[in-house]
Amino acid sequence: MIDLGDAMRLRFDAQLRWRGEFRGDSYAQPKVEQNTDFVLQRLRLTLDFDYNQYLGARVTVQDSRQWGDKLDGFAGPRLASDQPELMLYEGYAELRNPFDAPLVLKVGRMAVPNLGNQRLISNLDWSNVARSFDGAQITFTPKGWWMTAFASNLREASALPIPGDENDDSWLVGAYLSNRMLADHQFDAFLYWRRVGDRTLTALTTGPSGGRGARQDYTTGLRMQGEAGVLFYNGMFAYQFGGVGGDTIDAWAAALEAGAKLAFGDQWLKISSEFAWASGDKDATDSRIQTFDPLLPFAHYYNGHQDLFAWRNLHSLNLKLAYSPLKTLSLHSDLHFFWLQHRSDSWYGLGFTRTDTAGAANSRHVGSELDLYVKYQVLDGHLSFWGGYSHFFPGEFVRDTGPKTSDQSFAFLMGTVNF
Repeated sequence: MIDLGDAMRLRFDAQLRWRGEFRGDSYAQPKVEQNTDFVLQRLRLTLDFDYNQYLGARVTVQDSRQWGDKLDGFAGPRLASDQPELMLYEGYAELRNPFDAPLVLKVGRMAVPNLGNQRLISNLDWSNVARSFDGAQITFTPKGWWMTAFASNLREASALPIPGDENDDSWLVGAYLSNRMLADHQFDAFLYWRRVGDRTLTALTTGPSGGRGARQDYTTGLRMQGEAGVLFYNGMFAYQFGGVGGDTIDAWAAALEAGAKLAFGDQWLKISSEFAWASGDKDATDSRIQTFDPLLPFAHYYNGHQDLFAWRNLHSLNLKLAYSPLKTLSLHSDLHFFWLQHRSDSWYGLGFTRTDTAGAANSRHVGSELDLYVKYQVLDGHLSFWGGYSHFFPGEFVRDTGPKTSDQSFAFLMGTVNF
């Protein structure tokens, strides 16, 4: 922090992060024989400037590098890109608390806000690039409430085909309302509007009947979370509607989690179970799109570390167990079970799809995944580590549809230094 006088201040921050990964070849069709290992590196340099208590600005420059293999074993574009890139990650001006009102306005390029539990809108910091967009966001926080609205031009590399088309035809506008008047409980409502131009993302801008056109959809819903003693819960329901290429969109998704967290001095034990559903399309010829699309999600957290599942045409059961023997250390075990809602629709992974075009599958069970991982931090969080191993056990749907039917493993180790 540098005090420039007259309430003006400068603050510099930096983050350097490395992550090594090993991954088996994917379940894409046709089969991709590409076991791969690589190291990702990300450097962020941030400058915050306060002109006074009301006006400020932030600039974050990000350099993302990938050592080793060029791609990570997935065919096609990812929901988040890990391509090497030097970019302006953030560059915005900020108006804070004008006339002492609890309001903040940002204009420029900014990190995508993490809204709710990040199932639909997340900056996806796990990605080596992460998400940011160009636009404006206003946040209002009167007592007992948290409200935000934004309008953004999507500039994320993952939203466009590699190497990227800088068309200004992909927009996301949203509003999020959260009531926090009841202690330890939260009740939210949201509405998002998205337009994806027909020159990008063919999978999103071509309807089942083959018509091509800009996709416009609305996603609205409710969310709640809270705790009572050692028990906690959270749940969400979302409905999606709109149109693309002459076809109508009519899709939904829901999730419900319940669990308990027990504290023993500095130690704690946490156990939870979660059911999640996302609609799929039961008839690809009826001009009605029923496959839910989760916008900009943090799927890596909810659907397994291997990124084999997007929240589309999916039913899942997740069992989680975590134990912290020290303030700086936590041990985690997540067990996921996955089923398709409709065999007539596809298995959607992050960057691939697998479809039973021959009608050979007799089961909707895709498989299960076990994630084991450890988190450790020292120096008051300035140095942290996160490492883990995951194994996917294919189910009947995978064995019936081929060509890859074997198990798959994934391992990673990530270290982060914050200055």
